[in-house]
Amino acid sequence: MELFKDWGVDENPFKTSPLEPNEDGTKLLIGRTDEIEMFNANLFNTPSLVTVEGPNGVGKTSLINVALYKCYENYYKWYKEEDEKNEKERKRKRLFIPCYRNFQIDPLKNIEDFIDEVLTEIAQTLLKRAKDLEDLGFEIPDDSTSIDKWLNSPMISSFQATLGPVGMGFAEAVNSSKGFEKSGFRHKIKNWLQEIFPVKPGGGVVCTIDNLEIIGTPEFTKKNIEELRDSLFNISGIRWVLCGASGIVGNIASSARLKGFLHDPIEIKGVSTHCARSIYHSRIEYCSHNDNFYIPLSEKAFIVLFDRLSHNIRNTFKYASDFCMYTYYQMSDRKWKCESEKDICFKEWFDMRAIQ
Repeated sequence: MELFKDWGVDENPFKTSPLEPNEDGTKLLIGRTDEIEMFNANLFNTPSLVTVEGPNGVGKTSLINVALYKCYENYYKWYKEEDEKNEKERKRKRLFIPCYRNFQIDPLKNIEDFIDEVLTEIAQTLLKRAKDLEDLGFEIPDDSTSIDKWLNSPMISSFQATLGPVGMGFAEAVNSSKGFEKSGFRHKIKNWLQEIFPVKPGGGVVCTIDNLEIIGTPEFTKKNIEELRDSLFNISGIRWVLCGASGIVGNIASSARLKGFLHDPIEIKGVSTHCARSIYHSRIEYCSHNDNFYIPLSEKAFIVLFDRLSHNIRNTFKYASDFCMYTYYQMSDRKWKCESEKDICFKEWFDMRAIQ
């Protein structure tokens, strides 16, 4: 059973997943104006890599996703609103396109496979944005159609989805690094980027390597990033964001090979309690499209969770969802319309859970 739909809400307003890089994400990101300004300043200050760090669950990935989307949309709107398309002015401004996927480095995966994975997603991003790029006056490479057919052919898609050793083996053969090198795939994508973004320092596709702390030990993480310095970080037309837990970027920056490669990290902390009130209401308004809905968690209870959990938004959402599930399954025959009744139930659950 879908408890929130039973309550007249389209989906869980307390989802813990990061905000998407779209208009909805922009509406739901609260209290991050200063951080977005800092992010943009670093993004446009090439060639050093943008770095973001902070406690797990504080909202780093959401911030990056929304900041990149707003950057792209601002360029698009600026171009469309210009009465005269001044080519010199267009080249002076830089277009940054958020890659459709964020990346994580798998310590068990070969670094060459990771490079191919990144270039494949960049190709897919450019293909999906081809119409926008043409509208903005950018040149789309002549061979884009053939690459599109190769990347998205039904044969590859169907075999990738096939279960069993034969199907999986074929999918791996099609997408192996050797196969890419033989087809000249890397060379083609690098050429694409140079053709679309010929001016230096120019714009490009922005790729984010997220959750750096999961790669392994600090030294192993540093080694992986060092390996990517010359193979990926120096490719023209790609801009990079590195994101991880507090202290991770400082460790990477201590590498002699990465001196001058990284901006100082933008430290993301929890937003204020005042913002928590807006977060609560914006999430509920987004998920409920009529007045006939019910949420057992009051604004007051949400703020109690937010403060007790040190302004960690992901943990706050997690416990908010837990409380909603508790009331649904343990007290399904009751709906409290009065906020004070909701708060009494919440206090009983809160004391029982002993949330720290």
